[in-house]
Amino acid sequence: MDNKILGNRIKESIKEMGITQEEFAKSIGTSRTMISKWIRGDRNMSLTSLKKVAQASGKPIQFFFEIDKTDKDNGGDKKDNIQNDIFEIELIKKEIELLKTKYDTKIENIETLIDNLNLRIDLIGKG
Repeated sequence: MDNKILGNRIKESIKEMGITQEEFAKSIGTSRTMISKWIRGDRNMSLTSLKKVAQASGKPIQFFFEIDKTDKDNGGDKKDNIQNDIFEIELIKKEIELLKTKYDTKIENIETLIDNLNLRIDLIGKG
């Protein structure tokens, strides 16, 4: 996950909401320091935290991974699009793992889905 892009998106969302980092942090149950670390790209974010940020800001999770001219000098190229696809696949994998843990099941279909996602990552990386 590209923490700089994610950080830019969090900062943009907070600014659009017209609130402080402190107020935003309280709304999602974390500290202003943690928000600041995410914005700077100094700290990785859990999927649970990302969901809270997305929900509080009223943005879809994909918004936090989109690349535009403000994020990259080249305005986003094929490589950036591939990275976005990989990020989305990684998020799906994390959600599947959370479901497996939550329901304590070993469903063959879930295992197959994870294998297919890993294969897609490999193919995208080679493309």
